[in-house]
Amino acid sequence: MPLADLLIVLFYLALFAGIISILYFERKGFVISMPVMPWVYGRVKKLLLAHTDTTKPYRIAELGSGWGGPLLSLARSYKQAELTGYEISPVPYFISKLRTFFHRRIKIFNANFFGVDLSGFDIIYCYLLPRDLEALKPAFLTMKKGSLVVSCSFPVEGWQTIEADNVKAGVNVPVFLYRI
Repeated sequence: MPLADLLIVLFYLALFAGIISILYFERKGFVISMPVMPWVYGRVKKLLLAHTDTTKPYRIAELGSGWGGPLLSLARSYKQAELTGYEISPVPYFISKLRTFFHRRIKIFNANFFGVDLSGFDIIYCYLLPRDLEALKPAFLTMKKGSLVVSCSFPVEGWQTIEADNVKAGVNVPVFLYRI
């Protein structure tokens, strides 16, 4: 078998293994992968910028940080912030670790965010299903008064938004901003 063919076979095997890994860890973590597009987290950043001071040393967390795109985007605007991502699936975790390798203020953990203490964060960003948001409500409420929670696609049931927006690009993606 020529080397080029072998490399193609290895590429497809790695791709298949990556997809299987993501599906396995979705089930293990009881969370469904929710892809977020740059124009969505661009709108999230715009909402946050309207309600925060970018010179403050915020602690920002992304629950289900995937490939790391939103964290990198937020790091460019919040120069004093410490950013933390939690990703249970090893393939996106590994890619996000590579993407954020030279960013000292971004830390990515291969962990299930349901077991994480959220009380020290000022801003939480997530793209989760309603059942996951409901399960996280008690953890959100441990955050200090004035902290922000951003949810994409699904509202936090029973909470009043301080601002909401819709990203229309092929599909309609609502973005909800809450203050604790």
